[in-house]
Amino acid sequence: MNQETCINLTSLSKANISCYNSTNYHALPVFLHILNGFIAILSIIFNAMVMAMLWRGRQIHYIFSCYDILIINMAIADLSIGILILVTPEFVVPANSYPFPTDAFGDAFCRVIQSEYLIYTFGFYSVSVIAFISLERWIAIAKPIIYRRYCQARNAKLVLPIVFLLNMVLKISNLANIHYDKNTMPPCKWQIVFPTVDVYVYWFTISELLTFYLPIVVILCANINIGRWSKIRSPSRRKYTIPSYRRRKMSKMVTAASIALLICWLPNELYFTLRTWKIIPRSRTFHRSAKVLVLLNSTLNPIIYVATNRSYRNSIVDMVHRASHYTFMGKQKSPSSDLACVALEKSN
Repeated sequence: MNQETCINLTSLSKANISCYNSTNYHALPVFLHILNGFIAILSIIFNAMVMAMLWRGRQIHYIFSCYDILIINMAIADLSIGILILVTPEFVVPANSYPFPTDAFGDAFCRVIQSEYLIYTFGFYSVSVIAFISLERWIAIAKPIIYRRYCQARNAKLVLPIVFLLNMVLKISNLANIHYDKNTMPPCKWQIVFPTVDVYVYWFTISELLTFYLPIVVILCANINIGRWSKIRSPSRRKYTIPSYRRRKMSKMVTAASIALLICWLPNELYFTLRTWKIIPRSRTFHRSAKVLVLLNSTLNPIIYVATNRSYRNSIVDMVHRASHYTFMGKQKSPSSDLACVALEKSN
């Protein structure tokens, strides 16, 4: 495979990993390795705290709502991204220094890890979950009767695995378009498996529409309607309508998460869409910068949802307070009551 072919295939790839050989390897600057590692560690810590907080509430006879199930799934996805950043070559450890496995394990590693298949599967799943959260918040504000009937935890548990599997299928091109070559270092190389380049472009476009642009449309429409409904007073439906102060709080929460998503994901997705259709030239610097923003979103999500939910925030503070007592004062009973965690706020 000559260098020009490698570049062409790389530009079409969703992960856009360079076609490596012994003389054509473009290493990341050291500061990007450090920054990626920092993002990964914060993502693991913050999302693990959110999961522990919700699990602790579950242990004290707290029943998960649909909203809680969505938050847990988003935390799992973002925590997985943090772990994958650490184990994927070139993010933290340079690819030309990474201890790649060999033979069949090497091929599986290239396809699943090096291709960034799992990172983007979990990443787009997180985008889908944010779309569901935006939709759930809008229904809770505008259609409270429908919300009580359909937005239940058991329905979320049924729908979310299907969404995750759909993301796995739509990103399967990453698995197919890379292979292991033991004669080069780094050993993972891209190869085309689609009949023609046009077929790949159409597959990529359909995948992007379903996994990113459609959720973005849902998020934008939900935010517009949440903003409109947060200001409406409807005395005739006062019995069923959420109080105005809670509607405003929900509006701020969803808006903050949506803005963070757009800032972190839109540059990367627009770049790859336009690049795939050969509308713009390839830019390694822009690509690397945009990818850092994508990874950063996994750290921002737990911060936003905890910061904008008072009960989540109080529970996190209570956990940290108890941990400090165990660490510095032995296993001494914290003055705060276990019932503090039960007060996790019902969003509906």
